[in-house]
Amino acid sequence: MIDLPRFNECSEEVRIYVFYDLFVNLLMDAFQIEELMAHPSFKALSPCEQNRLIRLAITKQMTLPLKVRFNFKNWLSQATTLCPKDRKTALIRVIYNLNPSILRLVLNIRKSMYSEKVPDPLFLTK
Repeated sequence: MIDLPRFNECSEEVRIYVFYDLFVNLLMDAFQIEELMAHPSFKALSPCEQNRLIRLAITKQMTLPLKVRFNFKNWLSQATTLCPKDRKTALIRVIYNLNPSILRLVLNIRKSMYSEKVPDPLFLTK
């Protein structure tokens, strides 16, 4: 879809949602995400949106039960360079540089606190 000639004619909001789906919802692996981060359509997004999408991809990848761990230092460096004023990315970078396992623990705790259970429609009553 991102290779379609008219994709860059879509609003930035639509393009952001597409990359969000690719990075976060479709559970692509880190190597596939890294390829997409080099894509001209991704580079055409505003720097702070690129930063946000990279941060969201990292936090998603860090909470997945993977056998092979990816080194996100380059991603974090790129993200903070793109949008230095983003405090969330800066904090994630500091914790990751301190110890990736600590970041993984913090993210998993946060995920368990904020993950909402979707109610089964069969049990909904009016």
